[in-house]
Amino acid sequence: MHPACEMLKNVRFAGTLVPHSFHRHIRRESGTTDFEGVGIMSDILYHYRPAEIRDRKTGRITGYRQRFRGDKFQISYRQYAEHYGISKGRVTTAVKNPDRLGLVFREFRTVTLPSGSSRAGCVSAA
Repeated sequence: MHPACEMLKNVRFAGTLVPHSFHRHIRRESGTTDFEGVGIMSDILYHYRPAEIRDRKTGRITGYRQRFRGDKFQISYRQYAEHYGISKGRVTTAVKNPDRLGLVFREFRTVTLPSGSSRAGCVSAA
């Protein structure tokens, strides 16, 4: 086995996964792959994948939970811009493409935070 494969055989990867089909389907109107849209769609998919709940002693899966609070995953364009290191405008375009293709549905909400303050402009995607 290749040394790199040997090193990685026991690594448990977690986080965002990008299905190959996203590169074929999430495209700009020009026909090129929308890599920011692919990344954001992958992140939305990650948040909707159930998280495993494991027994601490046995390590066995005892159930599943959702990764977000509320009825839908919510995030602002600003948060995505900071996460991906791109402009808010590019995030807006990147979210519009999966919406245009019917892969997600955007809903704008004002979210009340646990501190009592509110944050307008959160996008709920489902």
